[in-house]
Amino acid sequence: MLIFKISPYSSPQSKTLNLFQKLLTFHLDQNNTEALIDLDLKRLQYVYENSSQDKINKGNYIVALTRLSEKYNNHPVYVSITHKLAELYYISGNNYIPDFSESSKPDLILSDSICRIALDDFPDVHGSNNCRNLLEKINQVNFGFDISGAHMPNQPLLSLVSFQNINRLHFKIVAGDPKANANRNRRKEQLDKELKQKEIISWEQELPQTIDHRLHTVEIEIPELDEGYYIIFVSNDSLFRSSQTIKYKPIWITNLSYITNANKIGGYTDMLTINRETGKSIGNVDITIYKREYNNQSQTYNIKEISELTTDKYGYAKIEPISASNYGTFLFMFEKDGNQLFSENYLNFYKQKENKKPKVHTYLFTDRAVYRPGQTVYFKGIVTEELGDNVTLLTNYDTEIEFINASRKK
Repeated sequence: MLIFKISPYSSPQSKTLNLFQKLLTFHLDQNNTEALIDLDLKRLQYVYENSSQDKINKGNYIVALTRLSEKYNNHPVYVSITHKLAELYYISGNNYIPDFSESSKPDLILSDSICRIALDDFPDVHGSNNCRNLLEKINQVNFGFDISGAHMPNQPLLSLVSFQNINRLHFKIVAGDPKANANRNRRKEQLDKELKQKEIISWEQELPQTIDHRLHTVEIEIPELDEGYYIIFVSNDSLFRSSQTIKYKPIWITNLSYITNANKIGGYTDMLTINRETGKSIGNVDITIYKREYNNQSQTYNIKEISELTTDKYGYAKIEPISASNYGTFLFMFEKDGNQLFSENYLNFYKQKENKKPKVHTYLFTDRAVYRPGQTVYFKGIVTEELGDNVTLLTNYDTEIEFINASRKK
């Protein structure tokens, strides 16, 4: 037990420690080991929490707890002491930052080991459940995966998998219903239905072996898929039972993609359908537009088809206000030659007030990005004038150019 020599009236902390010492002396005289250790653990924790949280004080706290555990290693209070020590390592381990706090890297392993040794010696004493709960937190299984929402057909896919305290996962891919999944009210019901479907492909994925109880990531390959809409399910259970953790991601396999640009002056949105891989435009694409609306009475979202259109031969379509709505969440079903894409956008059709004063913009181009001292800078520029949607090139336009260095000096 650590004894502190303090002045009893110098500070509130000193008065508290003085009270601790009086109580410890009382329990020593009463030969009450359980009460003595419980109080001494509170004293050590109080000292640590009211001191600067640096390596020296942490080290002193660890030494004090270690000595206490060695002294009482044959007594049931050993579990309570080692739990405090394991808890300290657990907190330190969770605060580990690579390349910054390397000394705490193995602390989760130490915390796990300390608890297991204590439970082996004293499985059913006061404090044993605290160690079991801490072990459960240290060894909690955690996993997830990330993959972009659309990929080209018949090409390998890559997914980033995060995992902790697990060495294998189970994957299954099923055909999905994009419109049904867009209905947020019945999404869980729809996913349960799709989970029970016959899988298109399934496999067991081995993960790198780890023992440090930390979250790791690894990139894995997803098998090639034909055009269509799929749901990828991942679980730590090969039978994908609902009692176990199940993660999912919807994914489109299509060569279709699109870009949008809100025209704030005109109050409409420009849309261009393109090839996902090459970026080249794809013309004559059929587009079905749905709108997601919230029903206040039923407190549910409804999806309603509101319009159809086809892009021109260059892949361009102009999306204007629909049903007198100035904004909203719209769903777009793109389709061409059996290839589909269902996507979602929030669109704003409010018109920006037209600026009747022309704006002049100067654009400069240099012959290189970086120059060494003494090198000559060659540049050219163009000047444009913008008024509404009209942009014109200004010729024979005089302007002044200043060269400023990093110190903001000419």
